[in-house]
Amino acid sequence: MSIHRAVTTYYNTALGEHHRYRSWEHCYNYFRRARPARLAADRDQATLQLAFYLASWGMYRGSSFLLRHAYTVHGDTIDIITDLLAARL
Repeated sequence: MSIHRAVTTYYNTALGEHHRYRSWEHCYNYFRRARPARLAADRDQATLQLAFYLASWGMYRGSSFLLRHAYTVHGDTIDIITDLLAARL
């Protein structure tokens, strides 16, 4: 069995569709499909996607400065991503 097939098999069977490791996949796919106009129009959804990904990996735990902020703190980051995507097109 190839390494790729072994990893894919493990990923699909052991982790399940709701495992926290899937949070990267959901976030990545959201931004991968996003166009600058969509991100600008739906900035709130984009900040939620990013915030939930970070939360699933512990970035909102007690010692983090993010814990003191709402998800909207990521708005500037979304603006940067939007600008980078626009520059690529």
